[in-house]
Amino acid sequence: METYITKQGETWDQLAYQIWGSEYLMTDLIEANQKYREYIIFPEGIELTVPDIEIDTDSADVPDWLLDDEFDNDKNIVDNEGDGKPDDEIDEIN
Repeated sequence: METYITKQGETWDQLAYQIWGSEYLMTDLIEANQKYREYIIFPEGIELTVPDIEIDTDSADVPDWLLDDEFDNDKNIVDNEGDGKPDDEIDEIN
């Protein structure tokens, strides 16, 4: 485990994003630093424990259309049925 010394004005979510790239991991940071859990905005000089966590980037929640090289950014796909298949194609939005 590493440690981190806070700077004035930092917050749990900001630190989690800075350390691991996701503000949603702030709960891991809070759990490792229970005596500071009441802080919302940190003063300068608090020494926090940074737990070792494994981040699985392969299972990231990325929509398929962001991974699709054939996606045409000039068209807007509508999926009203929620089945992941396009219902209509609109060439332009006015």
